[in-house]
Amino acid sequence: MEQNGAKAGPFANEPDAPAFGSIQTPDSPLVSWFVSMAERMAGLQNRLIDLLAGGIEAQLASILLREADDSGRVQTTQGTLASMLGVQRSSVQRVLKHLETAQLIELHYRHIDLIDRGGLVSLLEDSEAKPPARAPHSPG
Repeated sequence: MEQNGAKAGPFANEPDAPAFGSIQTPDSPLVSWFVSMAERMAGLQNRLIDLLAGGIEAQLASILLREADDSGRVQTTQGTLASMLGVQRSSVQRVLKHLETAQLIELHYRHIDLIDRGGLVSLLEDSEAKPPARAPHSPG
């Protein structure tokens, strides 16, 4: 649409809107950029779900289930998991030991094997069923 001889719209300065043509080619840098942004958004969405999953036990269960390969192995370190959750490594280590004692996982050097995926899923379901913790009310 033109107004007073000028094109209207986001590509008003572009005679034939060449950006649209370049999006349509599969090897276009724009297509790669859009795919990259979509993957980043999906990763951020998963991270937000992990943070909202409840306590550290449920958050770890969510990460382990999502990051496991087809054989149930998660290639990571406790330090990396701690960084992902924003907690101390000792906290992650304590929860992982608890999950190992419950026979849900096996801990190894630089990887974790999932033994009972259903048990990890039930941790997530249990955390979703509980109401969110409330901050203590201080009279003021």
